[in-house]
Amino acid sequence: MASAQVPRNVVCVVRRLNEIPGRAPERCVLAIGNFDAVHLGHQNLLARLHFHSKSLGLPAVVLTFHPHPRVVLQPGTVVPSILTTEERFEVFQALGLDLWVDQAFDLDLASRPGRWFFDEKIQKGLAPRMLVLGSDFRMGSKRDTGVVELRQWISSAGGDLDVVALQQDDDAGPISTSKIRAAVTRGECENVLRMMGRPFVYTGKVERGQGKGRTIGVPTVNFPRPISKVALPRGVYATQVEWGGRCWRAATNVGIRPTVDPKNSIDIVETHLLDFDGGELYDETICVEFLTFLRPERRFDSFDLLKNQIEKDLLCAREFKASA
Repeated sequence: MASAQVPRNVVCVVRRLNEIPGRAPERCVLAIGNFDAVHLGHQNLLARLHFHSKSLGLPAVVLTFHPHPRVVLQPGTVVPSILTTEERFEVFQALGLDLWVDQAFDLDLASRPGRWFFDEKIQKGLAPRMLVLGSDFRMGSKRDTGVVELRQWISSAGGDLDVVALQQDDDAGPISTSKIRAAVTRGECENVLRMMGRPFVYTGKVERGQGKGRTIGVPTVNFPRPISKVALPRGVYATQVEWGGRCWRAATNVGIRPTVDPKNSIDIVETHLLDFDGGELYDETICVEFLTFLRPERRFDSFDLLKNQIEKDLLCAREFKASA
């Protein structure tokens, strides 16, 4: 699996998604963007990339930027991710792409005009036979370059440009990563699923907890909430857990567990798998998919009250999954 960190002294990191026989190709089909969420709009664009790749017999390459340009251009800004590097790698691979070039983004690169980036990075570095871009794509200092200029430049270089229209959502309008990020922060799991085509997930290695869930008949698997990703609202969710090639319905609490550990201030992803008989999962990596928000996290005056509420939560989680 690819590293989640891009060294500061490396110009770009090339992640090979699929094996390309023989020497490195001199030309390719190229898409450019951040692809933070690889949402339905991104997937539509990357499907066009894959189509042209197969038609032309050239590798499908995606060019992204790290860190997020907003982090560089607006110092102090934090842009939490929708997907980790590893998760994005797996999605790109599943979409049939061949190479992922993750370009280091800094103030020097941000100061360069679009024409320089096209000549020095796109043409000299990748020499695309076809560019596949969203209709709202812009690049260069002060966003000075769009699809009009790029169509002229790529044509002069003997290539073509395919401009892909923005994907529309019936409720949200044009799908964007910023809308998905906002929906995650509000706990709108169904809206996230509708715009991404898959649930928002937290992935983590199961850690040994206090074991208090087991004492009330509700054993859980726990790991810290990934701090690099967008934070869901603290609360209880109907979820699905993937591990070892299998899936289980589940109920998950994201939060500080105020009844169990009043002094804790670190968000924990705490999940009870329904109908699970697979034994201990300590040190195993699991993926928790968030399907719907059930209720906010709260502190109970006793473990009996907590247990009663958990039983209701488990029933809601089971019924939601059964009717989905």
